[in-house]
Amino acid sequence: MKIGMMLNDRTALMLFLPGSVYSYSRSGRKRDRGFEGIVPTVQYWPTNRLWINAGIGLGMDAPAFYDIKDESERKFYFGGAALMSCGYEVWQGKRSAIDVQLRLHGGNSKQPEGRVTGISGELLCGFNLY
Repeated sequence: MKIGMMLNDRTALMLFLPGSVYSYSRSGRKRDRGFEGIVPTVQYWPTNRLWINAGIGLGMDAPAFYDIKDESERKFYFGGAALMSCGYEVWQGKRSAIDVQLRLHGGNSKQPEGRVTGISGELLCGFNLY
């Protein structure tokens, strides 16, 4: 998810909330955790339909809500995150657009078992409201 505001005709200040799930097995049982972030970014449109986006922010490693077995698994861990993405708006309306996006999200977190670093690449279809 991303939200933001236009600074001028081609540049926007955005807050990106990327997230994906991964399998974690370093602390006993294998379980799912979320690889997430809160990343302020700048988005720029070099053409009317093509945009690029990049930023750095807070990385989070969080429990998957559906995979918590006891209270010790509810812990959140924090670190740094970086995000780069680009997209092409395949359809543009008066107040909305549909785009195809490529996103690369990297981050790390310090956990009791050691530092965890991850990279997530995603190909997405987005619906944008202006």
